[in-house]
Amino acid sequence: MVGANALEVVESRPHGRRPRSPWAGEALAGFETHLAGRGDLADNSRDTYMERVADWLAWLESTDHPDALTESLARDRAVLAYRDHLLVERQLTVGTTKLALAAIDAFFKWRGLGPAAVARPRWRHPGLRTLDVGEQRALLRAAAARGHRDHAVIGLMLSNGLTVSECQLLADDEVHLTVDAGHMQIRSLDGQMRTAALANSTRQLIEAWRIERRAMLRGRRRRALFLSERMTPMLSATTIDRIVRSTGREAGLVPDISPGTLRWTFQAQVLEVGIEPALVATVMGLVRPNADHLRALAQPLDPATTKRVVEAMAVPATTGRGPNTLFQVRAASRIEQLEFEM
Repeated sequence: MVGANALEVVESRPHGRRPRSPWAGEALAGFETHLAGRGDLADNSRDTYMERVADWLAWLESTDHPDALTESLARDRAVLAYRDHLLVERQLTVGTTKLALAAIDAFFKWRGLGPAAVARPRWRHPGLRTLDVGEQRALLRAAAARGHRDHAVIGLMLSNGLTVSECQLLADDEVHLTVDAGHMQIRSLDGQMRTAALANSTRQLIEAWRIERRAMLRGRRRRALFLSERMTPMLSATTIDRIVRSTGREAGLVPDISPGTLRWTFQAQVLEVGIEPALVATVMGLVRPNADHLRALAQPLDPATTKRVVEAMAVPATTGRGPNTLFQVRAASRIEQLEFEM
């Protein structure tokens, strides 16, 4: 693991079985060719997908699901049975099982049949707290009552999964807003840079803070997006941490939350909507000792993936000051925490 803020996906691997039947071998070879043409996947991710799909096809050979590769209902029955096989018979972790199902979904998308309508197993890491939709709404309402700066800080950390240092280092001229969206350059302490999209709700928070920021500066120049009342070059890490914790207390959240709570909430939310773990790692700037992954951090996400991430970031939000300024947002799915580890 590299870097103080790095997270690592923890996996236990299934048995490395390979299919023997000609039909299964042909399907696996075609999928391998498809994966080779996907520029959004690192080599490790391709290898993992191939391993999981090979195991799935080997299992399929030994079961009675003759139409699983060609018919939707047979596909769903087979994938459901395989999910239970992994969890019950082989006793694999929930995180590993979900990754296997993600690989199988990619396989069926490639075949034109679409992902299986099978519920993912749910599990929450007891040591990592995430916020449900009601708690997010309460937190953002409390942040709005504190003022535009704190509202924007909380909104960005919650809807983009920023660390404290990344929030500190955000430069005003590297946050670009458009009519209904925007993007920003995120800089980590070790010098890595990545581009992240902004949800419309987050864009509104930044716009409101920028109006107040310009009034505070009175023509003076500061590069940091977030400033203290004393006009220091940037907010201190202690101040950002205090903003999050005190806002959580004012929102009535028990037990107390931390900046990590907001990051884990974002992580769980984008995983929940089906973003592949390797892409979640890229979105969050997770640094791992893998050359392909480090190169991926410098590349923008493809438009389809960016859209899915932005949709996942459309969390309950508030504008202006005071608790009565909620604007309507979409209902979010139940949040859960997967197997990422600090």
